[in-house]
Amino acid sequence: YLVDDVIVGLVYFHIITGCAAQFHPYILREFKDKYDDMVQEFFEWFISTEQSVITKLNVVIPEICKGALEAADRARMTVEGVDRNSFLTEDGPCGRIMLGITRKELTE
Repeated sequence: YLVDDVIVGLVYFHIITGCAAQFHPYILREFKDKYDDMVQEFFEWFISTEQSVITKLNVVIPEICKGALEAADRARMTVEGVDRNSFLTEDGPCGRIMLGITRKELTE
């Protein structure tokens, strides 16, 4: 993801099944105010370039990452479940929240 021709973030995207993909957005801390813009640009890219057979996007966020969960909520993603004790922190394992959004929801 570029801001004024400077790379400030990236979105790792990979297909999981024949109709679902997972994405992982990363942005440099000093550009975190651009995070929502980066995710929306990724969604626009997905709608315009990815095959329509991919009907679902998922993201998995550790439950301790409150800012990322709030960003997913702003992006209109739906909580679909918890992968319990699957992320290791300094204080021990915590769960990861799985969120999803469909192609149809992105185009409404």
